[in-house]
Amino acid sequence: MRRRYTAMAVAFITACVAAFATATTSTAAAAVEQDDLALVVCVGTADQNYSPPLTTTNRTTHITSTHDYPSCSDVQLDPQYPTVTSASTALDYTTEANCLVAPPVTHPTLDLLWSNGQHSYAAVTTVVTRSTGSTIVTSIGTIGSGLFAGHIVHEVVVYPSLDVLGCLTTGVTNVSGITTLEVV
Repeated sequence: MRRRYTAMAVAFITACVAAFATATTSTAAAAVEQDDLALVVCVGTADQNYSPPLTTTNRTTHITSTHDYPSCSDVQLDPQYPTVTSASTALDYTTEANCLVAPPVTHPTLDLLWSNGQHSYAAVTTVVTRSTGSTIVTSIGTIGSGLFAGHIVHEVVVYPSLDVLGCLTTGVTNVSGITTLEVV
């Protein structure tokens, strides 16, 4: 039964990411020229940790989020950029958070590590929305330094619902989900 539930949850989350990525990509696309194409598109998994654990009480919480992208499509539109085949990102910030309400908009620095060993650093605006069945984290900003400097980075993470029992007792220490990354 658990495997069936897990497969159903993964299918649901995948559908949510696809639908949300389509909606948010059109919003991000409005911020750039219509004829700009994505330089890199990646898909992967995400892990987010909370300290102290999330409960039903709002409190200052340190959040670390790591995303692993084992598969990236690099369209090589500009030969000045080296090829990338995978990536990882990390966010590390502190905000007011709880299980019930999405935290406020934050502005952390996104650190991207590419398969070729180069980094990109972007000041992003991160918005968290919680709806029935999932938590969606959207980060968008301009890469300020490193590989792809001057280009827009857009990352969308979909996490399943937080563990209700955990929220009511000892708290939720971490959650895992799926994610997409795009550099335009």
